[in-house]
Amino acid sequence: MNGRAAKRRRDLELRVMAAAVRAASPVLVEVKDDQEWWRVGPAVFNTPIIRDSYPPELKNALLARRDALFKGECPCGARWSMRRDERMQHVPACAASDQSLKRMASDAGVEAGEGPRED
Repeated sequence: MNGRAAKRRRDLELRVMAAAVRAASPVLVEVKDDQEWWRVGPAVFNTPIIRDSYPPELKNALLARRDALFKGECPCGARWSMRRDERMQHVPACAASDQSLKRMASDAGVEAGEGPRED
């Protein structure tokens, strides 16, 4: 199999997997540290725990990001392609963007990449 044929085959496999993910319902399989691990069809995703103590704006933004991840696209137009080295590129104004989430987390006293501890 030449390089182009291998790439076409891999692209087809990724499209089939993406379609299976979009058609599946997310199932929470594990909660570890500050992360939830979800199985969605043949894929497994980890997302931050959304704590009751979070401000509503942060909770809604994290829910929007989780929903976009599970559906494969965000209302802002961000999409993923199932490649390990690619991330969804939300527009900066999107509540689910890295920039927005970092700002909201900082405002809530949460360090980026960590959930706040419930004492």
